[in-house]
This record gives sequence, C-alpha cells and structure tokens, in this order.
Amino acid sequence: MPGRARIRIAPQRTCWHSGLLPPIRRRKLHSDRPTFEAPPQSRCQAENLFIIRHSATFRPDSLHPYVRPSDSQEPAMSQFLPPEPLTERETEILKLMSDGLSNREIAEYLVIDVETVRWHTKNIYAKLGVNSRTQAVLVARDLASRPDDARRRAPPEEQRTPLPEYPTLFVGRENELEELEELLRGPDTRLITLVGPGGVGKTRLSIEVARRVADNFANGVVFVGLTTETEPEAVALAILRALTPRPQPGSAPATALRLLRPQNCLLLLDNCDHTNAEDLIQSILNTAPQVKILATSRRSLNLEEEWVRRVTGIRCPPDEQVDDIETYAAVALFVDRVRRVRGDFSLADARQCVIDICQLVEGVPLAIEMAAGWLKTLSCEDVAVEIRRNIDFLVGSQRGADERHRSMRAVFEYSWNMLDDEERGMLLKLAVFRGGFGLEAAKHIAGASLQALAGLIDKSFLYEKNPRVYEVHDLLRHYIQEQLEHAAINSLTVRSNMLSGWVSLVKGNFDRLELLAEHFLNASDLTGRAFALAAQGILAGVDEDYQECLRLCRRSWAETPSTTAPDPIVATFADLGMIIGYCGMGNFSAARAHLHAALERAQSFRSPAFITLFLPACAVLERVDGTSEMAVEYLALAFTHPASTPAWLQRWPLLMRLLDELRDELGTDDFDSAWHHGRILAPEDVASHLIARLRG
Repeated sequence: MPGRARIRIAPQRTCWHSGLLPPIRRRKLHSDRPTFEAPPQSRCQAENLFIIRHSATFRPDSLHPYVRPSDSQEPAMSQFLPPEPLTERETEILKLMSDGLSNREIAEYLVIDVETVRWHTKNIYAKLGVNSRTQAVLVARDLASRPDDARRRAPPEEQRTPLPEYPTLFVGRENELEELEELLRGPDTRLITLVGPGGVGKTRLSIEVARRVADNFANGVVFVGLTTETEPEAVALAILRALTPRPQPGSAPATALRLLRPQNCLLLLDNCDHTNAEDLIQSILNTAPQVKILATSRRSLNLEEEWVRRVTGIRCPPDEQVDDIETYAAVALFVDRVRRVRGDFSLADARQCVIDICQLVEGVPLAIEMAAGWLKTLSCEDVAVEIRRNIDFLVGSQRGADERHRSMRAVFEYSWNMLDDEERGMLLKLAVFRGGFGLEAAKHIAGASLQALAGLIDKSFLYEKNPRVYEVHDLLRHYIQEQLEHAAINSLTVRSNMLSGWVSLVKGNFDRLELLAEHFLNASDLTGRAFALAAQGILAGVDEDYQECLRLCRRSWAETPSTTAPDPIVATFADLGMIIGYCGMGNFSAARAHLHAALERAQSFRSPAFITLFLPACAVLERVDGTSEMAVEYLALAFTHPASTPAWLQRWPLLMRLLDELRDELGTDDFDSAWHHGRILAPEDVASHLIARLRG
C-alpha cells in the first residue's frame, strides 16, 4: 500500500512500552499471519531501526528496551550487561548477527545446523531481554562501544584450564620476568618462545610471567599443556579443550582458529618441543590479531614473528669468596627446598658445599631441587660427592611429577631421543670438551660445521659461552660422555673411539684405554694405529717406563702419513706422551719443544680441556726453572679447574712426588697461598703466557 510502512514484530507488545514507538494498531494482513501496522508518525522511526542496525557509530544512550527498570534516571553501567551471561557460542552468533548474516549464513560459517542457530538465537533474546534481531544487535553494538573495564565483563568466559599452581616459592629470574613482561605488554610482540634444556625452569617462568600480564588481556590467559600431542590436529584439540569444556563440531584446527579469532588473550603453549605445530601457530597469528602466544620448548619454532629468549640456570656464586651468597638465586632455591626437609639446616655451616652443588648443576632448578631432597638422608658434602660421581644420583621423589622430570637422566634421555643419528654423532665428539671449545675444534675434531652447531644450539644442547666459544651443559655432557664410554667399540667411528679414549685417559680408566688401543692395533686404519701407539706410550710413561713411552710415541708419529696434516687427537696424545717421556728422562729442552706445539694447538681450539691436559708438565718444567710458586699454581689449576679431571694425574708417581717436594720446599702457608692463587687462573691466559715464554 503506497505511502504506508509495515513492520513485522513479536507479539509481546511490552517491549515497545518504553516510549520509543507510539501505540500500534493490529490488523489482519493474511488469515494465518498476524501483523502490526505502524501509524504514519512512526514510519520514520521504523526506518531508523533499519539504519541503526547497520550503523557502526550509534550509541543508544536513550534507547533501553532491554534494560530493567531502575529508580535512577540514568541506568547504571551494570544494567546494560546481560542479566544472564551469554555462552561463547551465543556471543559468537550475536557478533555474526550484528555483521548482517542470516541464520542460514551463520550456520554455514560455524558448520552447524540452522535449527541450532535458531535455538541459540532464542536463548540470546531471552538473556538480553529483547524480542527481535534488531534489538539484540543494538545491545551488541552498545556493549562493544563501552570502556575496556566494562567490556571485559560483557563477554563472559567459559570455564578454562587454569594456570597451574605450585606449592613452592618461585625464586630469582627478576631480569627475565621484567623483560618478558615488557615484551608481552608491548604492541609489537606476538610470539615469544622460551628455549632451554629440560629442567631449567621454562614452564615455571612462563606461568609466573603469565600471571603478571593477565590483566593486560580482556580474555585472560589460556594455558595449554602439551604432553603427548605431536601433530597439529592433536595440538589444536588441546587448545580447544583449554578454551571450552564443551565439544565442538568440525575439524579441531578450524574450530580452534574460529574460537580464537575474536579473543584478546595470551595463549600459553607449554612444551612445544615434540610437536609439529608451527603451521598451526602461524595460522593462529594470522587469524587472531589480538592473540599473543608464549611458548616453551627445547628448540625454537623458527617463525618470522618469533622472539626467542634462552633460559639458562639461575644465578650461582662464582666462588666461595663472595659475600651474601644467599642473594644468589641458586643458593636461595637450594636453601628454601632444604629447609622443607631439614629444619636444622644452617647455610653458614654448609656454605662451601652449597656453592659446589649449585656450580656442579650449573644452576638448573630441577637438579637443585633433587639435590636438596637428598639432605633428608645425606650430608651436604656427601651430596656434592655423589653428584660428581654419577648423574643417576639426581632423582626426584615427588608424587605426580612429569615422567620426563623424574630424574636428570630421564630429562636427558628425552632430549637425546629428539636428535637424529648425525646430531648424536657430533655431540658424542663435542662432549669431550669440558669447559667449552671454539669453531676450529668443532670443525677438525667433531666434523661439525657452523650450521650444525647452530642446529644444536637451537635444540638447547649447546650454548654460546663466549663469542665463538661453545659449551655443552655440564650435566648433559656427563650423560653424553657416558653414552660414549658405554658404547660398543665396533659401533663407533674411528674418531669417536679416539675421543672415547681421551675420556678414559682423563678419568683414569686405563683398562678401557688399553682395550681401545688393542682394537686399533688389530685394525687397518693408520690414524687409529697412530692413536693406539700414542695411548700405549702415555700409559708406559705414567708407569715411569720412559724409554718405552718415547719409543711408542715416536712410532705413533711415524705412522702418520707425511702427505697429510696429523690428526689433532693423535698429535695431542703423541705430544703428551713425548713430554711425559722427556720429563722423566730429564731432557727438558725436548719436552719444551713438544709443549710449545701442543699449547699452540690447544689455544687454536679455544678449549680449556686441551690446555689443562698439559699443565702438569708445565709444573714440572717450572720447578726445573726454579719458579716453585708458579709450579704450584699450575698444579692447582690442573687439579681443580672444572675442565680438568685429576684422576689420571694421581696415577703419575712423578707428579705426586713433585707435590710433596713443593710443599716441603715452600712450607704450608706459602704452598696454600700459591695453590689458592692458581685455582682462580684462567687456562687461556696461562697458555698465552707460556707460549710467549717458549717462543723466546
């Protein structure tokens, strides 16, 4: 009918009693469909309702058909909120309604049935106190335009997986927490991965920082603990379970992306190292612009948006001379855990051994807690001794602990199984370099390229100790060396067997070294034979058969083809044997020549383990030159430096006699003073000093 506006509305006329529209006359348009005809003065208001529905800027400050009556003229902010919270699905449908989608279009978008959409729509109307799609849209627009504090209360959250609670004190990491909090509050950071070896405290750190920044996200923190999930579908399903307890239709990845798209939250993905979820994480970053991700892993994810922060052990005292050792996080953690099992524990009485324990485990929190648990049974000194002896000593007894963290061995085995055969082979070789190594050592001894080193760093097996100097985490190095020592000789390469011989020598395991030498002498490999002869020469020298020592080491040099550079391990063993033999025979000038060559090689490898191997011979030569204090300092460094292993030194009688003579010559006080000074020397500085002197 020209000039007349007809609108179809719900039969409940009470929704119009707010005064927005004047009374409406009922008339019969069709026999089976009652309608209402708006009088002429309300036609433009009906048209305005249509305009309002498509307006992005309208604030219905004077339109409150969905607000319960109030005594005040201006309704309170809480009155604009739904009397009963909308579910996440209902909130989703309301948003799509406000975007102008029909029920059928919403059903297709959400991959659900149209009748399901209608059922949710009825629930939305009931909860909002409205009777039409238009009014529901107005409510949605109004809520969306509110200040942040009010809006956060508007879209109710379903029950989510809470952040894990810990009964123990969180210790240290102040600098890391401050930096991570700043990054997560900043606008440019979408993805942070905390990377580090097992047991170093990545999960605990991530949860602590998540608590601190939770108020920065309208939808809070979504915690997803990944244990057995490996494929993207399983990871997406874990995310869905963390987001909502209700089953969701459709594929898990697509549904997870759909649910995350409107969220403003921090997604905490714990333990990503065994998953293949990089593509899923990238899709989340692309699809959900207000979602930030904090991940923990033993390897980086290598995504463009990623910010990598490496997590290492907590701060340890450098030595026993520092004041206020309880201010160091490693000590504070140890003391806190010990006092849970020993009320009579005194840090003042156990100061030195506490420092030793923290240094032995390199501040790894899980290892510190395991060591502290043993004080129920052992003294602090006994715990330190047992850690040096065997990594199997470090086990946990807490119920409910993750199987991967039941012991340090379990931690390392989990990491070891993540590697391929080539990576394991490289680590078997690199693990002999206690104290670190340079690129030359990695290249010439382990056959590792810079790219291969980068891959091992990425997986938290190595870290850069100093510029272009790398190191295996010490407890992990013990585990890898154990794999090397226990491996069948026939299963290892020539190089790996030679390095196994190195480990056997410095640990004083002469029986295995002899077994390896016999294996090589019966083989056809010339490099292996040269190594075997040098190893047998060293053993003869330690037994003070110096002539046999020199004979075997000369044969070792003769086995090396003149057309190729000598193998660095063979050359190191042959030089050591020649130095021992010449020192025993009193030919000190010849010993110095071999010592000069050996120290230059060691310095080029930037490996303290190579340098400390020759320090006993340096002490012998210093005593010959009359500088007894220097001899004591070199012996102290050789016996106490972390890169050294004194077991083989104690098997050389000449060296033990030298220690007694120096103590008698200098007296106890001067000997102890020189010994203390030697313990704090740097092997690299000693090598540079000796090379300069030997050149002169």
